[in-house]
Amino acid sequence: MVLLGTNEFVGQTEIPTGTYRPRIAAAAELAKSGRVKVAVVSGIEAQTFTMARDLRAAGVTCPIVRDPYGWRTLDSVHRVAASYPGEPVVFVSQGWHCDRALWMADRLQLRACAYPAAFGDGWRPVWGAARDLIAKPKAVWDWLTGSELATAQPPATGNVPAR
Repeated sequence: MVLLGTNEFVGQTEIPTGTYRPRIAAAAELAKSGRVKVAVVSGIEAQTFTMARDLRAAGVTCPIVRDPYGWRTLDSVHRVAASYPGEPVVFVSQGWHCDRALWMADRLQLRACAYPAAFGDGWRPVWGAARDLIAKPKAVWDWLTGSELATAQPPATGNVPAR
């Protein structure tokens, strides 16, 4: 399972983003079903610490691996394909985000499916869905032009077990 990164709070405020808690809940539900061998939390470093901590607090007992170089969805998909070749992958995020991850995974011939999280509360998830209207064409552009990953870190390195 790959939990795609999002921030818990808006900037430096205590205002919840609206996407974070639903993703944690969905990932915890899937992991506790017993169908997950390992949970990869992918995002920027701070997101991976927070997501790993909150998955443990939600009762997830399977191994959790942090991917602190999943700075963009493109990076997360490439990194899971390189780190777990031939393994089936389940992406966890909101549906609009999962669509993009699955499209990218298909380009890499990665066996993948999605476990969509709830849409979230308030207007912030609406902003996320609107942002995705730009991100989807950008994903196609990245694929067509062979865009570099956002990090210079090689795709099969950097995954570290969470405590």
